[in-house]
Amino acid sequence: MGINPTEIILHSDSSVYHLGLQEGDIAPLIITVGDPARVDRIAGYFDTIRLRKSYREFITVTGKISGREISVLSTGMGSDNIDIVLNELDLVTNWNLKERSPKAERQSLRLVRLGTSGSIQPDIALDSILVSQQALSVDSLHAFYPLTNENEAWQKHLSAYFLAQDLPRPYCFNSDVELSNSLANNLGALLGVTYTASGFYAPQGRRLFGEVEPKKDLSKILCDYRFGESRITNIEMETAALFHLGRLFGHSVRSVSALLANRITGEFSTQAEKTIDKMISSVVELLINEPY
Repeated sequence: MGINPTEIILHSDSSVYHLGLQEGDIAPLIITVGDPARVDRIAGYFDTIRLRKSYREFITVTGKISGREISVLSTGMGSDNIDIVLNELDLVTNWNLKERSPKAERQSLRLVRLGTSGSIQPDIALDSILVSQQALSVDSLHAFYPLTNENEAWQKHLSAYFLAQDLPRPYCFNSDVELSNSLANNLGALLGVTYTASGFYAPQGRRLFGEVEPKKDLSKILCDYRFGESRITNIEMETAALFHLGRLFGHSVRSVSALLANRITGEFSTQAEKTIDKMISSVVELLINEPY
């Protein structure tokens, strides 16, 4: 007997509840973006499109570039949406949805996030492209899933640092390190450690309702952290959840960011759209030429 209908909620056509997708709708290689408008910017590179579905803020397009099938999917913002997207992608890939039961053989997906982010190091130039090697977060989402931390020494040192700053204990996760390093090398991009915030304003240190005490300045706290040669490079809202759940489900996960702001110097890019387009075109070209 399969899992009951309140655990896996489906539409009448057996599509998953939030994404509206069915088995066979997605390609093994998936680009995720936060902004739904960015889906068509990426789909503009497709030679052919075989599927376009939209439900709520989730838009999915599946097509081919130079014979390689790719899906692009908007996740919306925040780790709560990543929770929905990663679970439902796994359902349409690795479950028999009509029976609500897992398949005997699992398929591993390749997921690449293309997003925007802000640097928290003064020496990182605006409009740089960064590939995340690791990501950390204090978001409580991670407490509800088995953990997949690989670097215990880094986790222990970082936790002690956060607790000393009166911050919650962080959760830490790795990307697919080999593929991330290869992608960064081929892009000529930076490799970094990403802080995934649970919101955009106060959780990223923005205070519109009053001054921040110097010792509570989150940007400075994150900027100052060092563990050997490791430092925290940038801040955004999805990568840690993507790394955690993607690896938990056995999928390959990577995250690429266009750095449009520098939170330490207070600068914002004057050519944001150009930088985003450069990131998209460069990554798409590399992905279609990667070995299967």
